[in-house]
Order: sequence, then C-alpha cells, then structure tokens
Amino acid sequence: LKKTRKAAELWTTARAEGKWGPHAAPLLPSEILHIGNDFEKDFIGARNAGFHAVLLDRFDEEGDAERWIEGGAPVFKDLIDVVEFLARKGFQLG
Repeated sequence: LKKTRKAAELWTTARAEGKWGPHAAPLLPSEILHIGNDFEKDFIGARNAGFHAVLLDRFDEEGDAERWIEGGAPVFKDLIDVVEFLARKGFQLG
C-alpha cells in the first residue's frame, strides 16, 4: 500500500473488494472499539462507521482533550486507562 492512501480510502477499498463487511469480518461494526488520537478521523469517522470510539491524549496537546470531551469523545491518557475503563464497565476482552 502506498503511504499516501488515506484511512477512509483503504476502508472503502477493502469493503469493495470483500475484505471488510458482513461477509468478510466475523464482527459487527457495533462490536468494534476504535482507538485513535484525531477527533475527526478517529472518533467521528469510527462513529459514522458504527464503531465505538475513544481517543488518546498521550502528549497533552494544547487543549485537544477538552475540545474532544466537549465533542462527546471519551478521552484517555494511555491504553492501560482504556483497558481499566472497559474492565470497570464490565466489558470482556478476547
């Protein structure tokens, strides 16, 4: 894959080629948790695809986390925080 291809293009291509979707993936979109660090691409994009989504603010960027929270995104400092959150909510991994 060329590095210039965007995530949305990759997803669309995979779906068109039958590598993603109801016949290719054993999971429903509602069973997927997408973890990212970009509000538009990772949170809004994932939610638009039917996925659950959370964002990581590992580097404490200038006010990003506050804006993301205001936009409805759950925000965590690292992956361990995400796992602990899921455990507290009763989600089972694996």
